[in-house]
Amino acid sequence: MAGAIKLREREDEYRRTWTFDNFSTLEPTEIFWADQYRWLESQGYLLRPRYHPNWIPTWKRTKTCIIECEDSYLPPFNHVMDATRMSDGETVTLKRIVKSKNSDEVDIAKFFSEPLASDPKNHCVPLLDVLEVPEYEGMVLLVMPILRPFNRPKIWTFGEAVEFFRQVFEGIQFMHKHHYAHRDCTGKNIMMDARKLFPNGFHPVNIDFDYKRDRFARHWTRTERPPKYLLIDFGISTFHDPKNGPPLDLPVRGIDRTAPEMEFMDVRFGFDFMVPLITDMTQEEPLKRPSIDEVVTRFEAIYRSLSFKLLRTRMVGRDEDEGATAFYDFLYFFRRMRYAFMRIPPVPRAVLKALSSSPAGNATPICCKLCPMRIPEEQFITHMQIEHSEYSICGYCGDYRNTTEEIEGHIRRNHSSA
Repeated sequence: MAGAIKLREREDEYRRTWTFDNFSTLEPTEIFWADQYRWLESQGYLLRPRYHPNWIPTWKRTKTCIIECEDSYLPPFNHVMDATRMSDGETVTLKRIVKSKNSDEVDIAKFFSEPLASDPKNHCVPLLDVLEVPEYEGMVLLVMPILRPFNRPKIWTFGEAVEFFRQVFEGIQFMHKHHYAHRDCTGKNIMMDARKLFPNGFHPVNIDFDYKRDRFARHWTRTERPPKYLLIDFGISTFHDPKNGPPLDLPVRGIDRTAPEMEFMDVRFGFDFMVPLITDMTQEEPLKRPSIDEVVTRFEAIYRSLSFKLLRTRMVGRDEDEGATAFYDFLYFFRRMRYAFMRIPPVPRAVLKALSSSPAGNATPICCKLCPMRIPEEQFITHMQIEHSEYSICGYCGDYRNTTEEIEGHIRRNHSSA
């Protein structure tokens, strides 16, 4: 608590002499980060030029318009800041935590990062570092990868949406397996690791632009470069010891009261196949809701019942007029042709099934230049070495067989419309 009090005093002190000058002076909520510039640099993290002790706004040194200057942008949250890791140039996120207010968040983040980071079913945001802030007792900075909202850029197809659902359910199931409840799993607390989508990166504040802000950030589609969705913010998450019986925590109010799945159903047509499951998951009486294991099982059955045609179909927004629909359909036609030509599956799903159910519990990918399915190597694993045997992987659902002929038969039987 002492750190939080000192932070408030520092902001109040700065506010007494501060005047707004068209973003040419730091906001009171930014002064903490400017104070830590040199210390963070000594720890290997470099803040943007705006927070340098000798900062002079670009628009005052040049004739550049203020909205075109990178150092005119403020972070969206007072307690979150972006930085560059000096060892490799990677952009990271710094989250300020007061231990007295979020006593368990650091421990939970460490638990899912250190011993469990390599588990493919783990969808908790990885913790890269924990920094104790000097002179602010009880305050730490959590260092995490730079992430994007799960829906920016938007999800285009039903196959991409299905993969989003699968990963979120898998991540919650993984937390519950280790007796942790997130308790605030809403759309704002689901992000994605978009490094594959944006190979050249993006600006950490104005995320639609590249880091220099001189053009829009170029990106692949989710079907071409599947992202990994991650759960963040364990501020109200709790551990339940199974020895104490079923968890009986009182409900708490999080940042949002809507389920992330509802976002698709509210703004897109065609999600009738999810209505029965979502209805059961949002029952008023908690005891009537299915467990996460039941949810995963039911969702897997739903997924397998969906046709290839539907999974490849573009989602239509409820707010689209006829002109917008015609325009988006025209754009997607050529994208769909590219997917078909390159044999890219409709569900951008990494081959985790073979990894998790392999005889040895471990598998090593094999590059195959002559794969008859012609799936790009960087997009999908087509062959895999398990123990000392080579297996062929189905590019549509992740099942694997001993020979290429067997997997081709599997595809004809189960994915004939492909």
